[in-house]
Amino acid sequence: MELVYLWIDKYKNIEKQGFCFSPKYKCSYDPDKKELNIEEKENYIPLFSEEDDIKVTAIVGKNGSGKSSIQEYIYKLLYNNSNKSDDKNNKNSGCLILKIDNEYCYLSNGKVKIKCNKKIQPCKEKNNIKENIYSIFIDFTILKNEILNDIDNYKKNYALEPTRLFKTGTQTTKIESVSMESYLKVKTLLFYYYLQTNNYKKIIEELNFPKIENIIFKYNSIKRTLEGLKNIFFGLNYSDESQKNEKNSGGENNQNSFIEQFPEEVKKFINEIYEIYNNTKKEKNEKEEEILKKIKEIINEQFSINTNKKNTNKETKLSYDSFCKILNKQNDQQKIFNLLEFLHTFIDIDIEFENQFKFNSLSTGQQIIIGYLGIIFADINYFAKDKDTILIFFDEVETGFHPSMQKNFLKLLLDVFQKIFKNKKFHFIFLTHSPFILSDIPKENIIFLKDGKNVSDEIDIHTFGANIHTLLSHAFFMEDGLIGEFAKEKINDVIKFLNDGENSKIKNKEEAKYIINMIGEPFIQFKLLEKYELKYSNSKSKIDTRIKILEEEIKRLKNVKNKNK
Repeated sequence: MELVYLWIDKYKNIEKQGFCFSPKYKCSYDPDKKELNIEEKENYIPLFSEEDDIKVTAIVGKNGSGKSSIQEYIYKLLYNNSNKSDDKNNKNSGCLILKIDNEYCYLSNGKVKIKCNKKIQPCKEKNNIKENIYSIFIDFTILKNEILNDIDNYKKNYALEPTRLFKTGTQTTKIESVSMESYLKVKTLLFYYYLQTNNYKKIIEELNFPKIENIIFKYNSIKRTLEGLKNIFFGLNYSDESQKNEKNSGGENNQNSFIEQFPEEVKKFINEIYEIYNNTKKEKNEKEEEILKKIKEIINEQFSINTNKKNTNKETKLSYDSFCKILNKQNDQQKIFNLLEFLHTFIDIDIEFENQFKFNSLSTGQQIIIGYLGIIFADINYFAKDKDTILIFFDEVETGFHPSMQKNFLKLLLDVFQKIFKNKKFHFIFLTHSPFILSDIPKENIIFLKDGKNVSDEIDIHTFGANIHTLLSHAFFMEDGLIGEFAKEKINDVIKFLNDGENSKIKNKEEAKYIINMIGEPFIQFKLLEKYELKYSNSKSKIDTRIKILEEEIKRLKNVKNKNK
């Protein structure tokens, strides 16, 4: 399956715009004639994988330009999640062109009609779309997202990660069963386990990731307040109140589906925890002590841990090798990871790497990268084993990454996925503000947005291998320069002061000289220093100053010349 072209007639701030998702095709749509033209380029050469199994697209533009709107609209068309009232009022209309089994088809909300120069049919006549495609929406932004996990088919066809937003009936609910840190830890364990059991241990070394030695369960206290636990059980439709609300909202109760996530022997434990929590006759401290006791019991039982000197009342340590052996005996390893995720709601579970440093000792970027890979591997192996094509949307993936990590991220993805997932096709779609990521992607693979319009044809730079300054000034529409606004204001104040002093916040020549000496751009500093010396030096000094300035400028130009050799 290939994502070919998206036409949006009207959605939010995007109106009558088309977007091509592969340099393999040249597409255009005439909304007046309802004509779609698709050309396959004969000179197309796959760049990211030899068999063209991995495609890469980037969507760039300022905040509010429409990047998220494109992602949302693809989601709505693929998974039939458009707002019916908006569709009826013609607020949402568009179509998505796909290529499946070498044939073109389209998804539409019915408002857009299509005549095409290629043979094309509605995708509803190709009922294998959901069987062939799986989408993962990686989104670490904190803003409201219109993409919601479907609780009735939770992660069956697509997944919003790492958040737990879902929609059921007429209600939108948020399960906050785990913190971000715990979620990333559990996915890290899954990622390592997958590589180890599939003979990809060398990848850990190639990625320069540390080796895991132990898993530590800590019983110091309950992580969440009892009120927090109430929110967890409520979010899981585990309480009578939530069941009543669920029934009133028109959705089905999902308590059974939640319980089924865990091994048989754990189900009783979950019920016992809920009974302790719901016991109104017991004080808060009593409840916490009993819950901690139950948690320790299930951990010791589930992971065959014997009490010894290393395992005190405050923590239990399990070697990673033992953990893997236990997993190997399970028919469904995912249930163990689900259990860890649930347990992490109550207690701290830490990962101890070689040399005894913990998960939190990794940089934020390292934690997120390992977590990203774990999340993707979990979704693919648990929900998308039988899917042919995986779409992965990375929304501001660079959040938390050092520039060097941003620079390496795409290559890391390509290296890992080409080695491990040899029988699947991937399409990575980056919604990004990172020039480092963009420098790995050709212009033909990038959608440039400005105020809701596709302005890709107006961009006259080659992004692939371009330097960061060029990308920032052109690809990210930094028309007013790359200097910070605060510094720019101070420099303008110096210029005003040296001209006539009017409307300048600079108080005296010493302050002006102090700011000039701080400026990092050599040419700007040179011109301001020249202006300063000519204004405040006497006649003889002015000549000497002029000679000095010109000598400095000659030196600077020679350095530039030598660098360009």
